[in-house]
Amino acid sequence: MKPSRLPSIDALRGIASLAVCWFHMTNGYAENSLVRASGSYGWLGVEVFFVLSGFIIPFAMFSGGYTLRDGWKTFISKRILRIEPPYLLAILLVFALWHLSALAPGFKGSPPPDFISAQTLLHAGYLAGIAGYTWLNPVFWTLAIEFQFYLLISLVFGWLSHKAVHIVLLMNLTLLFSSLLLSSDLFVFRYLGLFMLGIVAFQYQAKLLTQIMTAAFLLAATVITGITLGWMVALVGSMTSLLIVSGVSFGKHKLAVWLGAISYSLYLVHVPIGGRVVNLGRRYVESQVGELFLSLLALGVSLVAAYAFYLMIERPSQRLAARLKYANPAVQRLSSQPT
Repeated sequence: MKPSRLPSIDALRGIASLAVCWFHMTNGYAENSLVRASGSYGWLGVEVFFVLSGFIIPFAMFSGGYTLRDGWKTFISKRILRIEPPYLLAILLVFALWHLSALAPGFKGSPPPDFISAQTLLHAGYLAGIAGYTWLNPVFWTLAIEFQFYLLISLVFGWLSHKAVHIVLLMNLTLLFSSLLLSSDLFVFRYLGLFMLGIVAFQYQAKLLTQIMTAAFLLAATVITGITLGWMVALVGSMTSLLIVSGVSFGKHKLAVWLGAISYSLYLVHVPIGGRVVNLGRRYVESQVGELFLSLLALGVSLVAAYAFYLMIERPSQRLAARLKYANPAVQRLSSQPT
């Protein structure tokens, strides 16, 4: 069965994107604000995304028969077609709204950067952070880490899914310990503990690891994540992985599937659109009840904008990427979809 849509993964994506969105819709209030407190841990949705990517990307590669020799160009092309058009349009959206905001009376923010500049051009290759520039949208740094993960897994996937279990074990250990040795937050290695929580879940689903091996690697990935990123992050990451491994089903509720479908679009547009709703409304809101309604309004506007963005930009990109097939499609190797 082709893994085009996994309802439980969609649900987790939707929850993660809502958490990150709510964090950004509430983190501008005063320190003692209860509304701010309600979203104070929403940033952990990013860690959920990393675990989910660690699972779904190798799962799709394994099901599609990916090999480095015959499939690398197709894999990279599929990822670029899938994520790059929405990302580039999101950059244009940031510029357009930033320039419009700068024209408003009483604008107090920093002036918008030049459209043709090193900072902007480096965004196209996810290199702005590495080059020392500020990201135009604060969530873009995670897309840079994701793209580095795509490049990394495209090279090592053959060892992660090898028939010889000792090669799988050795590759898992190599990736886990590289997280301890290469600790810069600009590169994917620092976050490999989280990605490995997803990769190990895939390996278990693909019957590449026994239950004991799976438990051992999940524990190791959790400990290493705790050391490198903190124990709260490790807890959320391990819980996400355990939900996948245990096969807990969230059902096929239409709202959960819908939120999962638009999660990437929501991730891209909620700061430039919803964030401006909050910034504008804060001039007129003085109570915490007002803050709550303002944040809910910003969330609603962000969801509507994300759905429109999904229909016009992201879904066509998905369909273009889906047309690309690996040169030597493998015989179906997973007996069923993970729930």
